[in-house]
This record gives sequence, structure tokens and C-alpha cells, in this order.
Amino acid sequence: MSNYRITAFDGVSFTQSGIYSTGGTVGDLRARIKILFPPHSAPIDPYGGNSAPLKYLPIKTKLLITGDPDEVDTLVNLIRAKVGENGTLTGTAGSGTATRTAYLEEISGDWEAPFKDGSEQWLRLTVTFLPTTDWA
Repeated sequence: MSNYRITAFDGVSFTQSGIYSTGGTVGDLRARIKILFPPHSAPIDPYGGNSAPLKYLPIKTKLLITGDPDEVDTLVNLIRAKVGENGTLTGTAGSGTATRTAYLEEISGDWEAPFKDGSEQWLRLTVTFLPTTDWA
């Protein structure tokens, strides 16, 4: 099964107070098919009719981070500090939990509400992981 909701990465919980998972993509597989097409001969299948090698597709998780601007900034900085790192990605599906190794490749997002003291801020963040192993 590969439709896990991402709950943590390398010690940073995505289920702590102020962080809400609102959606994401399923990290699946893609075949790396490379057929050679020489100009004056039949196509060459480098796999000899066997299965092509596979690669893991990126996993994106969408987070809503809420709180006063200082709280939101603290939570975002916890995640930002992990960009580029290879670590343990944890996910849940139903009552099951699984882990896999992945790089935190990118974060991006949009803020909502005013950035001022006493006001709640909403930050919609997309966190992209590039897996290097399958779920176990």
C-alpha cells in the first residue's frame, strides 16, 4: 500500500498542535523505459524484454499551519531546517503505520491573514519528498 498520510519526517511531527494535514499525493512508481531508436535499424530494447528499472515518484503533503505569527514561524522553521536532508518519513493508513527513507526536497506555500501580533495566521504549505526506499 502506498497511500499513506505523512505524519512526520526525521523527528518533525506533522500532527503536532498548529499543524494540520489537508491532503497530499500518493508516492508511486514510474518505469524508467529507455528504448534506443537508431536511424537505420530496428529499435533496441536494452532490457531484452525484461522489466524496466523503477524509480520512486515524489510525495507531496499539504499542511495548514495556524497560530500567531511567531508560532507559525517557529513551526515553519522546524520544517525548513530539514530541506535537503535524507531522513525517515513516517505515514499512516487506517490503523497501519509505515516508514521509508526520503529526502525533503522542497517546501513552498502561501500565507493568509495579517502578519501582526494578536492575529491568527494561516500558512498553507506544500512539502515535497523524494523517496529512496519503499514503505516498510
